[in-house]
Amino acid sequence: MPERSYPIAHRGCSRMHRENTMEALAAAVLRCDVVELDVRATSDCVLVCMHDRTLARTHGQDVHVGRMTWDELRECAPDVPRLEDVLAHLGADAGWIIDCKVSRPRAIDELVRVVASVGMSWDSSRQLRSGEPLAYRTAAFESPDAGLLQAFRARTGAGCLELIRGSSPAAELALTAPFITAYAQGVTIPDRLATSRMLRMLSALRLGTYVYTVNDQQRFDELAEAGASAVFTDDVPDIS
Repeated sequence: MPERSYPIAHRGCSRMHRENTMEALAAAVLRCDVVELDVRATSDCVLVCMHDRTLARTHGQDVHVGRMTWDELRECAPDVPRLEDVLAHLGADAGWIIDCKVSRPRAIDELVRVVASVGMSWDSSRQLRSGEPLAYRTAAFESPDAGLLQAFRARTGAGCLELIRGSSPAAELALTAPFITAYAQGVTIPDRLATSRMLRMLSALRLGTYVYTVNDQQRFDELAEAGASAVFTDDVPDIS
């Protein structure tokens, strides 16, 4: 169990700036030791920092990121950055959780290349299990896809987090958690599943416990008391 839960900047400082932009991520590394971002791929396999499949919510344009080339995306959403640019400029200033929204082999090959090209390495998994903040210039791999996590772990040795979807029942997580330990060193769980009992059970399996998304100081303190490894937040200045 960690001595103290720590905050993870969720999509950067997303209350201060548009999520996953260079501005949001740059602000985050000034306030947090660990930053989370989302990755998608354009049609020509450029990795970009974007959570949604489309630009509808963030940019008011109902167009699919994966159906546009990088040049087309840059034209209609110029503040969506390439992952390579983000990590080249900011990678040394934090530890990173990369929430991978794609599973195409070519995109995964590109992710491995990008992380290596900027001089970063994959977390060894020790920090994820123990609940310590990731070392600067390292990244952990996150996905809800168990098969992808297994393959990525086998290929790179990366520390992995299984993302538990917000709609998942508590009973399902309790049943599957022992199997998660075969390929992941931590789980990212929605706040509604983060009961003291659930956190104790996951910790007993030597899984780090990462809770999303909390923007209330009182709830952050409750999770810290219950033993959560870390807490994702949009409001980093209030929970640091």
